Amino acid sequence: MSKGRISIKENEISLFIKNKLKSSHSISELQKFYCLLVGSDIQGNDSTCYLLVYDSEIWLIPEITTGSEDLRQWFNQLKKEDKIVIASLDYLPFSWRSIMLVIPGLEANLKVLNRSEISKIEADISPINNMTIEEAF
Repeated sequence: MSKGRISIKENEISLFIKNKLKSSHSISELQKFYCLLVGSDIQGNDSTCYLLVYDSEIWLIPEITTGSEDLRQWFNQLKKEDKIVIASLDYLPFSWRSIMLVIPGLEANLKVLNRSEISKIEADISPINNMTIEEAF
């Protein structure tokens, strides 16, 4: 279970971790919205997470995060602005994963990362062009 939540009020989105405001941005500040289908047919694992890319930070949001379903209200606007990317990724970096006991799990860990962290996955992201955001979400 996620340890935080997303709150959306009008054009503002806020991320709370452990009941404390971690970060807040307006929709106009969002540069890219990734819906990442993470997993491998070989390993038989799969999960979904969202990556919200801003100028100086990125938010890693597991699909089980409270309030993440409210991101849907922005889809039409983001589609028009060509800011949504549906993509597959074989695995997340270990530092991005939730910890199960002392071992990194497969699921994303809710967190705010430095914008430069996206370089860890950029080369491995494979866009899925034949899937709509509604199918992925």
